[in-house]
Amino acid sequence: HRAVLQETVPTLDLKILAGWIETADAPYFLVHELASGEAISRYRALDLHACDEQGCSTRELPGFPVASDESDASLFVVGSEIFLSNGPGEPVQPVGTGFNPFWIDGETFGFVRFEGEPDTGITTQVVLGDRAGSEPRVLFDGYDLSQVAAIPWGSLLYVHEVIPSPVDPEILLVSSTGIRDQSGNYFIFSLDMSDSQNQPALNLEVARSGSMGGVPGVFSPTGLPTFLVSPNGRWLAMAELNSQDRETWTIVVHDLQTGITKEVSNGVPAMPGNFPLLDWSGDGQWLLIGDRDFLHLIAPGHEYEEYVAHEFDACSQLVWAD
Repeated sequence: HRAVLQETVPTLDLKILAGWIETADAPYFLVHELASGEAISRYRALDLHACDEQGCSTRELPGFPVASDESDASLFVVGSEIFLSNGPGEPVQPVGTGFNPFWIDGETFGFVRFEGEPDTGITTQVVLGDRAGSEPRVLFDGYDLSQVAAIPWGSLLYVHEVIPSPVDPEILLVSSTGIRDQSGNYFIFSLDMSDSQNQPALNLEVARSGSMGGVPGVFSPTGLPTFLVSPNGRWLAMAELNSQDRETWTIVVHDLQTGITKEVSNGVPAMPGNFPLLDWSGDGQWLLIGDRDFLHLIAPGHEYEEYVAHEFDACSQLVWAD
């Protein structure tokens, strides 16, 4: 990959293969670039299906892409602005100010945004829009989350991100953290949008004390995801920073079928950066955790854990191959 990037991407101080992007027409690698003396990220698509002895072709992207896997449309995050492109080579159109966009289906998308004034209070809203250009509509906000979590009205919850279930995109999973007297607590909710006749119902799935970490391997311009959903849609994996040493992590798994949350591994060192390495197997039966000395193979549905020693203490990525 280093040779491919050296041949095809202008020389910059930092070049990162940030992730594999699935689109309706073809997958590609996302290349994240940061030039010397600049704080602005640039992005390129590296097409491994268009390679020869000279390297692979790349194309510039207008921002960080969130591609629909059911159509050729993409959302692009540029700073705090979100834009929509309805196909390759199509111009991007402004959608609104916000962060962490996501797709419901090939036509409908959503994102998180701030709403309110400093004098009257600011909250986060989750809004939905569509490719037809309709005005985004509010799905829920931080006040709704506080009510469902049965916490004081003045203790707003800050929405971090929304991730559709991989088996049913009408089931949304929402991570949030508390502020004011709820600072240091985090919450995860589920929302079922399949009943179009009624207002979608929010359900509290997880409420825990601790600081949530990110999951390396899935890159976003606003930070790393706060939880990782298994491909079968059953499990959520989260990393909590241990309050005692502030250097190791507790891995927590939540079962969306039974509602049971349990700690599956403790004292996992950050490796080699600020967050532990996690990945689910393709069938969702195994959670893979990496630290400096071991790979932890955990089957949460069977109360089983296995350790595999390794000598690659400088690894920065961990991927389950199938």
